[in-house]
Amino acid sequence: MSEGINLFFILLFFYLVECIFWLHRISAAFVSFYGRHWHLFFSNKCFGNDNGGFFLANPLPPLGTVYFCSLLPVSFSSTHVCSQISQTLINDIKIEENVKLIKYDEIKSVSTIDKNIFINGDMFVKCSTSTQAIFIKDILLRLISLNNEQRENEIKRIVQETFDVEKARERIETYNDKSYKLRICCNLLFVYIFMIVPVLVYFYGTIKIFILLLALMYLLSISIAIVFYFIHKMFYSAQRSDRIIDMVKMIIFPPTAVRANDFLSLNLLTNYHPLAVAQILFDKIKFDKYSKKVVIDLKYPIINNFENEQVTLTNRWHRSNLENIVAAFLHNKSVDMKNLLIAPFPENVSCKSYCPRCETQYIVQGDICSVCGTIELIPFKANKVHIKKSKHRRK
Repeated sequence: MSEGINLFFILLFFYLVECIFWLHRISAAFVSFYGRHWHLFFSNKCFGNDNGGFFLANPLPPLGTVYFCSLLPVSFSSTHVCSQISQTLINDIKIEENVKLIKYDEIKSVSTIDKNIFINGDMFVKCSTSTQAIFIKDILLRLISLNNEQRENEIKRIVQETFDVEKARERIETYNDKSYKLRICCNLLFVYIFMIVPVLVYFYGTIKIFILLLALMYLLSISIAIVFYFIHKMFYSAQRSDRIIDMVKMIIFPPTAVRANDFLSLNLLTNYHPLAVAQILFDKIKFDKYSKKVVIDLKYPIINNFENEQVTLTNRWHRSNLENIVAAFLHNKSVDMKNLLIAPFPENVSCKSYCPRCETQYIVQGDICSVCGTIELIPFKANKVHIKKSKHRRK
């Protein structure tokens, strides 16, 4: 019986490893543990580094769904493309030492290797996923053939498409319809490996039924791998190597097949802005709360000081374009941006200013936020008037 227990814990260990995913710093994870309520997670430096962190998907049981959404990893302008952005999903920004900038007229070739984009044979930027790398490569190939005016309009159209809620919702619905049987098979395999097999091993021993147990396990995993292959081909037709690698992994090691649904859903919405996906999955309260974070990040960004002025200009153009699109998107969703930027109430009478980005309050004025580093503090004067008016109305 000890052999059976050892086998069970080995399978359990490797299965838990398959539940761990890398979440890039410009990515957000939308997680539904049981297919109903959605939660939002970001990368954590405590479990990673400046580029991102490890994320644990729901291991028991695999009933939920995980979607990764990412910001664009580059800044576009009508003349240049830059490998750095000022937007962030967490309250800091990575200090880029080797920011790359190139004019569209100088681009001769664009290629991808896994998550990396190469321009003219040189490494340009690392994306959050290989799906996003292909997406950015296709954008660059389109932009280099246009003049400045056409390019500006095309960039605006491309960014607007990342906020296309209807297309994102349609993609989710299509995926749910096509993956329904796969999800059932994944849960059957989970129950078989971690519930049925341990019971059978406990009562009958490992040696007596080992071949039968193994045969049934591989039969289920191979079936899942085949279904996975065709669904993956439908949604990620250009990623043939990733498809084959994942399929082989499932066939060789059956516990990997339990996560087949996650392997498919992870990058399903990676090319959509997290705000657009939040509008689909969140209720109004959660959506407004996340909208506030997005708007504040655009209005009060943490900006690096670059020696190359063109990097700053490209970054600024991209952020301004994105801010206009976000404003139009929220307006269409009946969200008032002014309400999102209302100052917080002072914690006590000694608080004289606050940071408009992180809302940390200070007893001094005319200083820089110690948390955000580059954000100027805003005095509470206007807010105190509002407090007095509120008190007078209550009386």
